[in-house]
Amino acid sequence: MAIQTFTIDPNAASLEDQNIPVRNESGGPFAEGDLVYVSGWDAPNSEFLVDLADAPTNGAHLSQFVMRSALATAASGFAYKSHTLTGEDTSGAAVGDPVYLSDSVPGGYTLVTPSFAQQVVGRVSVVNVSGEIEFLLLSDSDTGFVRSNPGTGEFPVSGVSRDVNGDLEVSYDDVAIP
Repeated sequence: MAIQTFTIDPNAASLEDQNIPVRNESGGPFAEGDLVYVSGWDAPNSEFLVDLADAPTNGAHLSQFVMRSALATAASGFAYKSHTLTGEDTSGAAVGDPVYLSDSVPGGYTLVTPSFAQQVVGRVSVVNVSGEIEFLLLSDSDTGFVRSNPGTGEFPVSGVSRDVNGDLEVSYDDVAIP
């Protein structure tokens, strides 16, 4: 057993392209940068219902997507797996520091390690009072394993990170899941 690493082809479809059609029936509007989870299905509109993610002690509603733009109540739009949020105060942080789902503000994030469910939802990419946060949301099902061709199997993921070029790098155990 050894840990292997591969870099996802930067010319392949990126996580920026990964979105789902959503509807906000939560009772309140969403803002750009709000972290959301799928809470149901809206059959008449053929869209996923989403609500603000939260990090209670049991981690029941961890973030699955991020909003790239505001979405009013009773409105339809898209939720994404990645987003760069600008104009955020990242002073006091370092480039590459983790950004967590907040355990006190629904749909929010924090640069301070929360005391409950510690879901990393992104990284600090620019440090200053009008800095940037790069969200990259990989839910448990996204990061639980790497699937290869059917003859080889599925392999447990041990880490997902960005390399020095900004490409997504995946580390995995080379022993297939039985």
